[in-house]
This record gives sequence, structure tokens and C-alpha cells, in this order.
Amino acid sequence: MEPMDSGLIQNALFNGTLKVKMPVNMTVGAVVDITQDGILVNATLKPVVKSNFTIKNQNVTFNIYDLKGNQVMGGINATITNINEKALASNGITFTTWTLANVTKEIKERLKAGTYRLTANYEFQTLG
Repeated sequence: MEPMDSGLIQNALFNGTLKVKMPVNMTVGAVVDITQDGILVNATLKPVVKSNFTIKNQNVTFNIYDLKGNQVMGGINATITNINEKALASNGITFTTWTLANVTKEIKERLKAGTYRLTANYEFQTLG
């Protein structure tokens, strides 16, 4: 006898929150500013689809590599705070969606003179 779905009569219901990340397009900007105190880097995120999922207080992680592929600095976390949001109405229901987000991070550690590769990671998306 093969198992079959009989309408889920004995199903279990669990209350809680299901967090599902939505896909985003992310671009890593050029280094925004270089000073004696450090460098300023930026990443821009755009949602692939409109959703009421928010990215407030989510993190982007920056990593810096030399041209040989050796990681020079890593795990530099920046919280996403600069978010363009707007209200949308669909079938009488209004929800807030976001259209663009930027994250900027000042990296205070000094780098030796040279050329480096900057990468950024948001959840399962890595760019660089």
C-alpha cells in the first residue's frame, strides 16, 4: 500500500513567523571616498519583485581582497538603513514596499598602496 494525502486530517499547526528572503539585485559601487582615516564603500540593492518584505536592519557584508585573491579584510558588516519605501494598493489592501536601498560603510583600517577587489554579500548573493 502506498501512502497518499487524505486531506491532512492529522496535520499539525505551528504558530510563528516564517522569514523568507526575497531576491534582490545588488551592485557594488566604486569606493566612494578615500581619506587618511579610511575608505567609504557603497552597495545598492533593488528588489526583483514588489513585496511587503522589508530589508530594514538587514546586513550587507563587505570583503576586500588583493589582486592575488588573498582576503585582506573581511566580515565588515554594514546595516541597511537608507531605504526608499512607498505604499502600494492591491485589491483594496495597502502595503509598503521598497524600490531601492543603499548601504554605506566607512572602513577605518588603512590599506597599503595598491589595487584591491571589493565584494559585498547580502544573504546568499555575493558580488565582486
